[in-house]
Amino acid sequence: YYAGCTNTPLCDLLDDTGDSASDDLTNDNTPRIQLEITLPIPTGCSQVAASSIKRLELHHKIGSAGSYSKIADLTSLTPVGNDSFSAIHQFISELTDEDHYFKAKWVDAQDGESQFGTELHIVVDTSAPNTPTITLDDGSVFVGDSVTISGTATD
Repeated sequence: YYAGCTNTPLCDLLDDTGDSASDDLTNDNTPRIQLEITLPIPTGCSQVAASSIKRLELHHKIGSAGSYSKIADLTSLTPVGNDSFSAIHQFISELTDEDHYFKAKWVDAQDGESQFGTELHIVVDTSAPNTPTITLDDGSVFVGDSVTISGTATD
């Protein structure tokens, strides 16, 4: 691989359904993972022309103790502005409800490889939340047009 290369693909969860759009939590068990690389390849990789990158490889492991395996060779690369391109992997088979990890690298026309980019850690959770608990004092009498009720819900 290209030891001097610091330009590696980044992975991003496109179907984040958690509390924020960037917490990498999803209730979608067939999510889309986007890989993006910024060009031009920086100094240390000057021997690699952007046009020679033929694919992005996506690797996946289940759980923190698992091992990585290649799950996709993405060859359909889409330009993103003038200086980067991306590819999207859509899962067809359902992922299990647990921690999943992804990392990617690029491969050039001569099968030279970059180092792996930063690891993406996502959590798939398709289970419904617990039913809320509503508590009222027994024997309460309500007079009027409305009642204020409070309760709690836990994950």
